[in-house]
Amino acid sequence: MPRPDVDHFTANELVAVLKASYMNYLVMTVGMILILLYWGQTLVLRLESISLAIAGGIGVWALHYANRQDLITEAVTGLEKDKTYLKLMPGPITSVLTFPFAVFGPNIRTISWLLMVPVSFILKRIFKRMNPKD
Repeated sequence: MPRPDVDHFTANELVAVLKASYMNYLVMTVGMILILLYWGQTLVLRLESISLAIAGGIGVWALHYANRQDLITEAVTGLEKDKTYLKLMPGPITSVLTFPFAVFGPNIRTISWLLMVPVSFILKRIFKRMNPKD
């Protein structure tokens, strides 16, 4: 494109250039939009994994804080508190593990949430090793 200040380019000449090459600009614009949509889709999935990990981590931290500050009623036993931890932990761990799969698209990332099953199983095994009586 000519430079208006240097080449003394007028508005009529600009309209003529745009009429002659509007298809090139249209193709470039549509291409940029498609690229942004494609990149945006995986970006949204990665941000979702991060936000779920943060939210789950805050939930676990809140339970830990309430437990340390004796904000939980005495009616709840230590075993029930541990089981609550066990129920809360797989969510944030799995959301961190699904983060790399977001690059491959929504279907692969959705399938990667099946990692919740082995994560829960491993956490139960760890819980049983920590509490052999239960």
